[in-house]
Amino acid sequence: MTDDLFTEAELFNCWAGGKPPTTEEIALFDWLEVGGVRDVSLPFDDGTIFEACDDADAELWSVYGRYRPTETHAGCECITDGPAGDMARAVAIAEHLGQLWGLPVKRR
Repeated sequence: MTDDLFTEAELFNCWAGGKPPTTEEIALFDWLEVGGVRDVSLPFDDGTIFEACDDADAELWSVYGRYRPTETHAGCECITDGPAGDMARAVAIAEHLGQLWGLPVKRR
């Protein structure tokens, strides 16, 4: 899925294979959520570890799908990380996906 506003890399950089979630996966979400995160990785960590934080401390903002609680799913799953330092772009991505999928968007 690409369009004039966003690339698949922008929309799904945290989802498996960088591709959109399936219709079945999207159906498990109650809403989309935007929240600030910061890098808390240590030098010996394998990869980058982000943790939720206040906007004032955020290095970037992530877009999450908040699961409808079931026996197999709870919490949220990161769909994409917005560009560093650009909360407005992350919100725009979340609103775009929310319109495509018929889901509301909330701020964490």
